[in-house]
Parts: sequence; C-alpha cells; structure tokens
Amino acid sequence: MTTDFQRNNPQHGDALVLLQSRGSARSLMPSGYLMLWQNAFQTCQGHHLRLADVLQCVDLIAWDNQRLGMGYRARRRGDYLVILQKLPIKARATWRTKPTIPDRWLEKVDRKLHPHIKPVGLISALIEAITSPGDLVVDPAAGSFVVTHAARQLGRDFIGCDLAYAVPDQAGFDFDLPDCNPDAAREGKRPGVSP
Repeated sequence: MTTDFQRNNPQHGDALVLLQSRGSARSLMPSGYLMLWQNAFQTCQGHHLRLADVLQCVDLIAWDNQRLGMGYRARRRGDYLVILQKLPIKARATWRTKPTIPDRWLEKVDRKLHPHIKPVGLISALIEAITSPGDLVVDPAAGSFVVTHAARQLGRDFIGCDLAYAVPDQAGFDFDLPDCNPDAAREGKRPGVSP
C-alpha cells in the first residue's frame, strides 16, 4: 500500500542523483569519500560507473534491513552502499578506524519514520571511519536526516537538505537544530529556540 507521503515524496530520480553526486565530487577534498545508496538493479547496471571520471569505486557494503522487499526476480532485503573516492585513491591515510565495518551490514530500521530511511548504525560507523570531530558532513538528499543524527552524535558539523521537508524536525528525529524554515525567519523566530 502506498502512503500519501510516498506518493508525494518519491525517491530522487537517477538524473538528480547523478547531478548531485557530480556536484559533491567537485566539493570533496582530494581522497574524500562519497557514499552512494543503490538498489540491486542500479548496482547491476553499474550506475555508479557514470561517475568514474570523477570518483572511483573503492568498496561496496550490502545492507540487510531484515525486511523482504519487492522484486520481479528475487525479493531483496535491503540496498547497497557504493563507496566512491576522489583521486588520489588512498586507503590507510583516509580510513581512521580499523577495518571493523563488515561488507554485509545487518540493521533493522523503522520505516514509519521515513519510507527510505537508512541504517543509522552503519552511517555512524562510516562517519567515524572517514571524518574527525569538527569535520563537515554533507548530505544533499537527507530524507530522514539520519546522517544529521549520526554526525551530531559524533561531534561533526552537518549540512543537508531534502526536497520533502522545510525543516529537519519534520523528518521524525527529536534533536535541536537551527531553524532553517524561511517562514520562521520572516516571523522573527530565533534559530534553535522553541516558542
């Protein structure tokens, strides 16, 4: 059954994801990472290879969300996270934790918060592996804003946006973020201050 939210807020299309990824690649520091979520079809078709001129595929993590999904041939239980890196490719110098992130990540998520929610445990592990406290984490397709939650918990700064929300609070997490709602600014409300 399709909810009103899913009908009004579909996943970002391939063209938009490619455009955002290329823009992000320009902003990455040398050897910086971009994490790209893909379904099985996109991974098999090599959608990430469209970025090969600016980002190299360096790893792949299969996420098992413990929920049987849709599929014409096989029924999937999750998505794939393609890990892309800007040149020059460096592993030891850029991965700050020991290789403790398994290539198959098991984590259940609550789809009531957002239909496309991703695993906050995996996202936290990745943020911890490739950033330091005070670093900036960017998510141009924030959706459920789990990256915001993980980044803030780890002491990282965050910039993100999504087509579906005026403010991150609508994404289902209860944490204090500066108010980015333009209506609030026009009404003279101060950022991060509740009425």
